Amino acid sequence: MRFLTVAVAVASLAAGAIAVPVQLDARGLYPLPTDDPFYQIPTSVRSAANGQVLKSRQISTAYDVLSQSTYQVQYKTTGALGEADATVATLFAPKVPSSPPKIMLLMAPVDSANPNCEVSYGTRDPTSSPALYDAATVGVDILAALSNGWYVAMPDHEGSKAAFISGVTEALAGLDGLRALLNFRQILPDSTGYKAIIHGYSGGGHASAWATQFARTYGKGVNIIAGCYGGVPVDLLATLQKLNKSFFASFAISALAGMSNQYPELKQWLLPRLYPNGTAAYQSAKTDNTCNIAAAQPFVDVYSYIKGGEAAISEPIPTKYFDMGKLGQPLSTDVGSISGVLPVPVFQYHSASDEIVPYPPVPGYVANQCSRGAHLQFSTTAVSEHLTAYIEYIGDTFIFMKNAFDGNFGGTDKACSTVQTIIAPIFSPAYIAAIGPEAYAKVLSLQGSTIQGMKINPSARA
Repeated sequence: MRFLTVAVAVASLAAGAIAVPVQLDARGLYPLPTDDPFYQIPTSVRSAANGQVLKSRQISTAYDVLSQSTYQVQYKTTGALGEADATVATLFAPKVPSSPPKIMLLMAPVDSANPNCEVSYGTRDPTSSPALYDAATVGVDILAALSNGWYVAMPDHEGSKAAFISGVTEALAGLDGLRALLNFRQILPDSTGYKAIIHGYSGGGHASAWATQFARTYGKGVNIIAGCYGGVPVDLLATLQKLNKSFFASFAISALAGMSNQYPELKQWLLPRLYPNGTAAYQSAKTDNTCNIAAAQPFVDVYSYIKGGEAAISEPIPTKYFDMGKLGQPLSTDVGSISGVLPVPVFQYHSASDEIVPYPPVPGYVANQCSRGAHLQFSTTAVSEHLTAYIEYIGDTFIFMKNAFDGNFGGTDKACSTVQTIIAPIFSPAYIAAIGPEAYAKVLSLQGSTIQGMKINPSARA
């Protein structure tokens, strides 16, 4: 009866839950980031400390029902080549905060090489903005975190260049976004005793995994206790092969454009090798303000855009960057070196039937991490599509994070494990309790939705 009562309550909330935009106005109610002075980087950035807040503004969002206050801050970070940069984070303070503070560093899926598609822009007005097309994952995560009394830092982790899928860029911008929250007293008056967990899915899972790798090097001094993420592209070349000629082929084009935004060497290699149709697709990935990436070039053969075709990808320069993008590899960069081994306990999950991010490289990555001393709990399910897997696993992810904040890692802090069971299946009392009624109402509102071509059709299976 208790479950039925809760279910009825959350169902009544669903009618007012955050809508997922499909066709959106090209500009929304606010100026695009490229037209907004708030996003312009001041010259003082070079002398600022990483995570130092340069600008701030208070905003309203669709999540104010659970947020005591919400601010956007521009903060100093460092690009993958060691250059000074600045990007924006959206910071949320819960109405009933935990004490000591618990912080979720939320790496939202952006998946775009266009700076006008950053998540901070969409968060201001998700009903009018083209940016927040991934409101499904963003909305559930924010509401669930706030209902648990957690602070949320949600950075534009691609940096000012919109360096989509550049793992180093994502890691540094993400970690400095956490520093920005710790430095910003209007959101967090007293950080004494705080703990932080990195969380994300899909493109946001990629950013989370990279930030976790850098947590004890670039993130030194920040108290990150765990990582929790899923749907992670651990091998960029394998992901390109998976996406090519599929409905989601445009994500591959955006990835090439995003990496080129960060790395001039790759850009100088790529642009002369593009046929005219490839140049048009490349420019569209960087400038299309609808941000509806999947619809841009469905089923296209990405290699047909490149002189030399698929063989060109094996040339030394692209090979260098594909190798650099393999998760878990030792890496020496302009901002320091990492071993590639996860330095904190991690819960990671991935559907074996994921239609976007390839599953086959993931078990090998997990085995390699465990053989090198990582503490990783890996969970997989057999029959969920990409976005459905996120919805089905959200209960387990928040259970892991809640337990980790309380010092209980379920053995993940001591060993590795692999499971093929969802502990808190969707619609169960444990699932609802983990994320709270507002987030669950959001989940109910998403049933049967299609976002960027990705279907959400969860079942009650464990």
